[in-house]
Amino acid sequence: MPIRPYTLATCGLWILAIALRVHNALSFPLDGTYDAQVGHIPYIQYVATHWRQPAPDASWEAWQPPLYYWISAILWTLAAPFSERPFDLFAWPQRALLPLFSSFLGLGVAAIAVAVVRRLEPGDALVHITALALVLFWPMHVVLAPWLRGDLLAALFTSVAVALLVGRDACRTDREALVLGTLVGLALLSKYTGVSLLVTAIVSVAAPAIEGRTRPRVAIRSSCLVVAAALLTSGWYYVRHWMHSGHFFLTSLDLVGSYHQQPGTRGVVDYVRFAPAVMLRPWVADPHVIRSVWAGTFATAWFDGHYDFLSHYMRRTHSCAPPSE
Repeated sequence: MPIRPYTLATCGLWILAIALRVHNALSFPLDGTYDAQVGHIPYIQYVATHWRQPAPDASWEAWQPPLYYWISAILWTLAAPFSERPFDLFAWPQRALLPLFSSFLGLGVAAIAVAVVRRLEPGDALVHITALALVLFWPMHVVLAPWLRGDLLAALFTSVAVALLVGRDACRTDREALVLGTLVGLALLSKYTGVSLLVTAIVSVAAPAIEGRTRPRVAIRSSCLVVAAALLTSGWYYVRHWMHSGHFFLTSLDLVGSYHQQPGTRGVVDYVRFAPAVMLRPWVADPHVIRSVWAGTFATAWFDGHYDFLSHYMRRTHSCAPPSE
């Protein structure tokens, strides 16, 4: 039986995406990713050494939600017996294992996205392939793949939750509400942006009642179950933050008293203009780009707008230098 073009294209995209991510995971410097050396790596090392959660101000990134770092510490510990330097994160195989773990989280997001598209458009092969290509090769998705941080883990939980919500009424049973709430809690344990998933989940659960397709009492019960499951899963971490600092959400700049930056200003024009200069110089600190919200968004979504990933490649190949201020 001849192989259908759709199957051939799908297999080709997956093979190319996996090869690209494996190459980047094995070749990109482990400490070259954004804030890795001063924050993310010390966080993983602390957990793997002490097996307890660090204080939010213990290191530059210790305020980050803990799930990714605990999973990474466990993977490091599992790989240590096979290493000549088991306590060195930069030694093999742990040096390869953690970037590969992050990379394959992103591949999971792509698989879920395609599954959702196939549910919504079951007979359109072109739409399926386009969706797969967009997620697999979205520039910042590729850039994030080898980074040691929780973005793609949060994206994976968010993708599973969205898959439960799209194309059907949300939380038709109490079990579905608890599963959705647990996914929201896991996303919150991976990244602060899980808050947006919590809001999305509550609105999706309430939508049938607003549209008159179910009783308000059912929607209220399901919403409460979603919130309860999310709080049971992740609430302890945010309560701990509040007890330590008086805030539920912290960032590195909240904890570093020596850093001072004047607040920026935004006008209406900044939200409606798009700087064409971003096409030639996609750097967020460019004077033209910084005055355009959408140009900055474009630079970080479709390019390495902070020149973090690309700068290492350019220094290694001596092809050019990152832009200077």
